[in-house]
Amino acid sequence: MDDFIITTLPYVPGREVEKDLGIVLTSPVNVPYGADFGQTGQNLKFEFYSALRNRGVDAVLSVQAVQHNSIDSRNVKFMGQAVKFKPLTLDDN
Repeated sequence: MDDFIITTLPYVPGREVEKDLGIVLTSPVNVPYGADFGQTGQNLKFEFYSALRNRGVDAVLSVQAVQHNSIDSRNVKFMGQAVKFKPLTLDDN
């Protein structure tokens, strides 16, 4: 089974990521991670964007206040699959 590829986007207060990327949010879902991200008892929000699939990304992880570099992707599972992070910035084409 292939790894589930997600990306994180930098959290910018007041910025609407889907507008910045020119893509449409298709299916938001909250996934309890049950792993140590430096914070406990929270859900991570995986946001699915159809337009990201042709960038090799399955979903966007909205980290909100959680800092990008605090995420330990080794402990993250999504629907039983391993998760790999692919860097993506708002400037990527």
